[in-house]
Amino acid sequence: MTKQHITDAMWICADSKISSPLFKRVFTIDKSITSAVLSCTGLGYFEAYLNGEKVGLDVLIPAQTDYEDRQLIHMKYPMNFKSHHRVMYLDYDVTEMIAQGDNALGMWLGNGFYRQTERYIEGNISYGDPKMMLCLDITYEDGSTQSILSDDSHWYTHTSPILFNNIFFGEKYDANLEIDDWCAASSSVDGWDMAMKATPVGGRLVKQDCPTDRVQEVYTATCLYKGKNRTIYDIKQNISGFLTIKVSGIKGQKVNICFAGNIKDDYSLDFESTGGEKQIQQLEYILNDKPTQSYTPRFTWAAFRYCEVTTDADIIDIHANFVCTDIKKTGEFHCSNELFNKLFDLYSITQRANIHGCITSDCPHRERLSYTGDGQLVTEPLMLSFDGYSFIRKWIKDLKDGQNIDTGYVAHTIPFMGGGGGPAWGSAIVITPWRYYLQTGDLAILEEMYKPMQRWMDYLETRTDGDYIIHREEPGGWCLGDWCTPGETVIPESYVNTCYYAHIALLMIDISEKLNISTAQYEELYKSIRNAIITKWYDTDTNSFSIGSQGTDALALWAKVVPDDGVTQVAQTMADHITNDCNGHLDTGIIATPILLDMLTEYGHFDVAYNNMDKKTYPSFGYMLEHGATTLWERFEKVESDNHPMFGTYTAWFIKILVGINIDTDSPGYQNIIIKPRFDCALTAACGKVVTIANEIITVSWEKECDQVEIIICIPQNTTYDLQLPEGYQVRSKIKENNSEHIIVVKNFIDKVLKST
Repeated sequence: MTKQHITDAMWICADSKISSPLFKRVFTIDKSITSAVLSCTGLGYFEAYLNGEKVGLDVLIPAQTDYEDRQLIHMKYPMNFKSHHRVMYLDYDVTEMIAQGDNALGMWLGNGFYRQTERYIEGNISYGDPKMMLCLDITYEDGSTQSILSDDSHWYTHTSPILFNNIFFGEKYDANLEIDDWCAASSSVDGWDMAMKATPVGGRLVKQDCPTDRVQEVYTATCLYKGKNRTIYDIKQNISGFLTIKVSGIKGQKVNICFAGNIKDDYSLDFESTGGEKQIQQLEYILNDKPTQSYTPRFTWAAFRYCEVTTDADIIDIHANFVCTDIKKTGEFHCSNELFNKLFDLYSITQRANIHGCITSDCPHRERLSYTGDGQLVTEPLMLSFDGYSFIRKWIKDLKDGQNIDTGYVAHTIPFMGGGGGPAWGSAIVITPWRYYLQTGDLAILEEMYKPMQRWMDYLETRTDGDYIIHREEPGGWCLGDWCTPGETVIPESYVNTCYYAHIALLMIDISEKLNISTAQYEELYKSIRNAIITKWYDTDTNSFSIGSQGTDALALWAKVVPDDGVTQVAQTMADHITNDCNGHLDTGIIATPILLDMLTEYGHFDVAYNNMDKKTYPSFGYMLEHGATTLWERFEKVESDNHPMFGTYTAWFIKILVGINIDTDSPGYQNIIIKPRFDCALTAACGKVVTIANEIITVSWEKECDQVEIIICIPQNTTYDLQLPEGYQVRSKIKENNSEHIIVVKNFIDKVLKST
């Protein structure tokens, strides 16, 4: 028999009234096999089974994509969106799971984002009902092959114990509907229905080449309060994942579980921290007659620190499983300032809690969406801190797929699920590939994305009314500007939009140069945008741009729109504003905060940037820690979400500025490394590690004693570096301790040179 592929299989489904269907087929093996590979997918989520055992350790699969066309209803603003689509499948080696004689294949489906019919904000933007397809390819010892495909003639389907499952609202499970050994070959299919042929999914079918979600760690749940039938548990850490309970009780008793990130003084859950009263994450488990029972949800997750369990049954055990896309933490940072160390770890766990389905979300509870603005902001921290290269590469493909075919518009969430933003969001289609290129040296990503980048630039031109100022994108759409500033956001949205427009015009010049394409178009565009910003917003009397606060001067310096003779003065105005008007604190939101830190450092005010990060009073990141944060908050005021990674961009500043590991843009992918540590501050030591896409390790550490600093640099073989020191320091001696095949170790003893008076 000719070997077949999953693309030869049929999409099949169950009755649309079934929330979470089971599928099963029995087949017979009558000779020895050498290999068996199961290729499978199910939408929105699936679990595969073979002979009663779950296949693999993955959960919440496949990775989220924009699966196919759908009707967009209940949107907060008008949206006519036409884009490309793809659906991912996974391969599993199941050779050892197949037995001689009868075998049974099974699939269990959940709704995921595919059938998303209930949501408080922008509710029903569903693609369709759950469906699945698979191909089991078997190779026998005699060289023959057999393929078992999903179809509507051999497969049976049945309702599962999951009566309700929803990404945002949770899951309801009735243990009385369990079918013992449902995926065993010996289990009868009496009472099961034949599976039905489903409408094929419109997206192209591709093999998943990015990490899957898995359980990462297990947390103990500690009883915080116990009433008559209500118990509050604290796991001491804000996470996203599953709760597992083991219970004993009477058939028909219910266990109700709710989740939140905060708790009130009366030991009730504060649902404002996870989306509000209208969108509560909850689970319901109905006991059967077994003496002890265990339950873990399959097709939803919660984001929480606290949970409330209401039941008359006895809780024997309860624990939390931290679940996220399985990217490994590879980057490291440590220094003599313990606040900075805690802040680095704070971002790391926040980011992991916000990675599901190989996308990075804004928050893991209220929206759970891949906002393009948030995504482009954390692209660099992700690659510096984690093995995030295939993760980012997958999302770049999402950006390419998600661009509007007709207009070039890039939505505020991709995969698209609604939400607001502005040009700083859609510009992810330029910024993210560029940052990926710098980190990896992969020129192919720029070649692949150049036309989508051009189409985005062409789209933005249609938003300016010919004056190069971008006031808004889509008619009626949200435009957020510099989102989540301390207090009220007063910086003009159009100013943020247009500075971003100038910045990506500069990036298009750099990208065009890398691809040996004429830069004339974007050089002219940049000049026009620059002149428009200067004309509209530059005040020569105050040496400042726009309102002179909330990052306006930092944005101008970053976008390189400041007149050459005004750069020093504008940088000084920026530093003076932070020092004098803000008492050393930041007043910027998610867009301008990393820009502020970088511009203060670049233009001679590193001390102001350092002191800004070293604060523990409002508004600062240290303030979050001082008030019990275990993940980064959405807002400095501790309102709404307690789990947002978008502010974690400061971690790149730690590694690039304090430790000094920097990319040479003329030699990307760490072929040449610019080592530029900043020990001219209160720190006495700092160290950091970055792992390249080739899995090569770069480490830099320095330790200061009086005016002498010892630096140790470890870089891969065939890699070079340039050491750039703070003003007033010079190399005293260089010792090459080891020149092995893998690393070079260099010690530099540096004496401070006293400036003559």
